[in-house]
Amino acid sequence: MRELRRYSLLRISAWLIVAIVMILIFSDKDTILMWGDNKTKTILLAVLIAFGLGSDLIIRSVINKKGLIKDDYKNQKAINIGLIATLIYVFTASIVLYTYFENSGLVSVGWLWFLAYSTIVFVNVAVGISCLFNEKRR
Repeated sequence: MRELRRYSLLRISAWLIVAIVMILIFSDKDTILMWGDNKTKTILLAVLIAFGLGSDLIIRSVINKKGLIKDDYKNQKAINIGLIATLIYVFTASIVLYTYFENSGLVSVGWLWFLAYSTIVFVNVAVGISCLFNEKRR
């Protein structure tokens, strides 16, 4: 099962690269304030998500082809843990955005896009980490 751990680490690493670059893009003040005016950053973020999903697809196809996941219950458990963590993340991030922008009554569209993109990244990292820890316990 050492090979499955390696693939889990590759999967987590790919999504962490996406997360780091995404955070760098969104940390620029202009990204949030002028979301609609910056098509380059929009396309770059779409390419990043495509990179993450593409690497995930390749890794999953290799895992399935080699038949490394035999215990469907443990795999499903790891997915459930990752999805619960994602629900908590989305709820908490939404509450933080609401609380921060409550007085102005407006949330910048850039923050909503950040929440959308970061949810995709977060769910993949959370499920990957959950699979890694679940594999360690086998």
